[in-house]
Amino acid sequence: WKPLRPEILVGPGRISVPGKYMLRDELKVAAAVAAGKVLSGGGGVKVSLKKVGVNQVEPRIAKSNHVAWPLEFISIREKYGRFEYSDLTSHPAIVLIPYQVSIMSVFEYYRMGIPLFAPSVELLARWQFEKKVMNELTWSCVRKECEKASSIRGHPDSPHGDRDPNDMSSIENIAYWIKYADFYQLPEITLYDSWEDLFEKILSTDLDSIHKRMMVYNEEQKIKIRAEWEQILEKAFDGTTPRWQSSTSGGRSAHEIQMPWEEAVLRSFPTVARHTNVTC
Repeated sequence: WKPLRPEILVGPGRISVPGKYMLRDELKVAAAVAAGKVLSGGGGVKVSLKKVGVNQVEPRIAKSNHVAWPLEFISIREKYGRFEYSDLTSHPAIVLIPYQVSIMSVFEYYRMGIPLFAPSVELLARWQFEKKVMNELTWSCVRKECEKASSIRGHPDSPHGDRDPNDMSSIENIAYWIKYADFYQLPEITLYDSWEDLFEKILSTDLDSIHKRMMVYNEEQKIKIRAEWEQILEKAFDGTTPRWQSSTSGGRSAHEIQMPWEEAVLRSFPTVARHTNVTC
């Protein structure tokens, strides 16, 4: 993470259609209004403070030297058609507008130590209830039928009682289930309750400290996960003869069994080597 560019990214790269409208019509407008800029909506109609729900913020120096007032937000896809991870790590932070409760990109951002800001459980539940911002939250939502609940009852011994995870009919029920989302389980992700709260927290947060704590957690997780997999594989293959020593090795040497993946592919599929523009 080496933030050299000023814009704060909004992700993930694939934001739902309602999320894109929120970014265009709310977040960017709210940031500009808070900065005291003169804005116009469609047809030249001025956007009021009441419409975006923020007040003008007094100019001040941010706690982190990676951001400055006024704040500038831009979606990942708007900034980059195609991007490298190094592009993402060159920005101060990423603001999440989730389309689902488990998003692989969020783990990638986290492992790179990019400071993340996510909507609070209450805010995201309201967004889902009012705007269906998480358009992949359930299969019914994927089919554009978010109002459909589960067709079968829950297990009678479920610790969640009769709460239906597919029931989008109340903010309370949505909030109950989305609190288990990945981005609410990871530490050091800053939650915001409104756009104004987001601006305040970005300005008042020490992004360098957040980054360092994220990387410490990443290292702890790496050690923990590696140890868990070693235990799993040890149990799974306890007493098993290594393949290169077994009769199924076909007389191949240990080197042939343990050769790099790319070399093994080229040996198995020699015609691949003829295509100089193909790499494994």
